[in-house]
Amino acid sequence: MSRRLNQSGRVTDVGLGIIELGVSLAPSGSSAVSPTFACRLMKRFRRWPVRPRFVKTTQWVKGLHYPVLVPNLKGLQLLLDLLSEQSPSEVPYTDEIAVFATATDAFSKTNTCTVAESFEGHEACYEGRTALDATDRSFSYVSVVIDCPYSGKVDPAKFKDVSQTLLGMGCCEVGLGDTFGTGKPTTARKLLRTVLRGGIPASVLAGHYHDTYGMGIANIRASLEHGLCAFDSSVRGLGGCPHSPGANGNVATKDSLYALPGSKYETPRDLNAIAEVETWISKTLNRTNSSRIGTALKLSLTLTGSVANTVTNYAPFRIRIDAIVVQDRRHPPRAGADDTYKRIKSL
Repeated sequence: MSRRLNQSGRVTDVGLGIIELGVSLAPSGSSAVSPTFACRLMKRFRRWPVRPRFVKTTQWVKGLHYPVLVPNLKGLQLLLDLLSEQSPSEVPYTDEIAVFATATDAFSKTNTCTVAESFEGHEACYEGRTALDATDRSFSYVSVVIDCPYSGKVDPAKFKDVSQTLLGMGCCEVGLGDTFGTGKPTTARKLLRTVLRGGIPASVLAGHYHDTYGMGIANIRASLEHGLCAFDSSVRGLGGCPHSPGANGNVATKDSLYALPGSKYETPRDLNAIAEVETWISKTLNRTNSSRIGTALKLSLTLTGSVANTVTNYAPFRIRIDAIVVQDRRHPPRAGADDTYKRIKSL
């Protein structure tokens, strides 16, 4: 656990200000990680930034956030119970929440409800966010906005309608989840045109592109053309989706950042630091690094000891990391959440 916190601290030091833990506060069985483990992990993870070893201040760093995924009311209650254990003088474990939504009934029913039925739980989650300290920010990830593995092509109007409903409930930002990873720049542009023409501003949209077919970077570039400046990424390309067989994780963080130099967006400068994190995660999980740039930089670091970074500062650019160290969801979880906890704790 301490090693994981150390590596996560390095990621924060690079300049990535929004880091999602990637473990959901969900009932056992719907996640590879149990609610008990998620709570223990968040308590440990959320405390490290106030330690001088990582941040030279006793106060929480302005602009640094750790959203927590609360996919249902039980998850929200677990989070609120955890926050209630803190004293008023403590830095809160989290000040932002994220919830799941879907664009199709077929995909939503894998979580035992229709899209319309899921809205009831979402509304309660948004109302419950007022119990969080410091902010009332909340995000929503809308799955299968381009293709659904169960019902096929998705009408862009469906995502527009779902987004309008979520924003009306108080959601601050909606993620375009290309969960299956089949999206291309042409389909991403078509989707964005429909949404923007429907009156939803780009400032409340975020790209969430799985990189199954290698189109994640191209879709990010297409989204930038339409004014989006927030994107989810995954260190080393970890992840997937248990309800979308064969889907890869989000586009790798390093690949996303490498594609941006020369564009008018501010990104973290030290790509080498992310390469080190990716190398560690790959060794820890005994998996090949899915980041093309990370693999190349690892070779360059071996040969020269450094890599020139040419990122230029312009407008703000945010990338959320939704998987720092979690078990790859494309593979079955170990025999129970306790085994998973022991494995990561030993790191």
